[in-house]
Amino acid sequence: GDAVAFATDSGVVVLEDRESRIPWFVRLSGTPRAVAFSPSGHRLYVALRARGELAVVDRFAREAHGSIPLPGPAAALRGDPWGRVLFVRPADTALAREETWVMGVATERLLGRLATEWDTDLPTVSPGGTLLAREGDAVVARDVHTLDSLGAVPDGAADYWFVGAWAPSGSAAAIRQQARVADVTAPAARQPAAPTLTVAAPPTADP
Repeated sequence: GDAVAFATDSGVVVLEDRESRIPWFVRLSGTPRAVAFSPSGHRLYVALRARGELAVVDRFAREAHGSIPLPGPAAALRGDPWGRVLFVRPADTALAREETWVMGVATERLLGRLATEWDTDLPTVSPGGTLLAREGDAVVARDVHTLDSLGAVPDGAADYWFVGAWAPSGSAAAIRQQARVADVTAPAARQPAAPTLTVAAPPTADP
């Protein structure tokens, strides 16, 4: 959240929060179509129109740093929430209905081509490293590094999917148990003593 990148007709303009009034520019040999930051924010991946590659920009050196070959031109880029892969949507409309490309962020190479359409929720990656993608009527789980199948949820494609970190039920139960123990062992509040009522004896009459 400390920088914003804009694709122009000849390169990329970047605004840094520490120098918001002084944007910097990197010229690229191709027309940028989509831009995505690496998980750490030290690099930018730029999809070039009509070229089957991603240009790589070093954010701190502020210069182009090579390219990554793709099966074809890309229309959109999206990183997974945990920074393992970059999903690439093909520019070809017919091809985009059939597959999504997966690039490894650490290796900066294409891991494979998923037979899945790009959607708002899928494909994505879980915290544990499981890639989820719609394939037909099912949602298929794959290893994020090898793309090998780990299983599937039949008829899961019609559902909306969300992945996120969560506390296992065992941890939640432990927290509840700690709260109960704290309630039992806490010193009881001292109750105020009940007020006493003194009744005066009736006066005795003189003989």
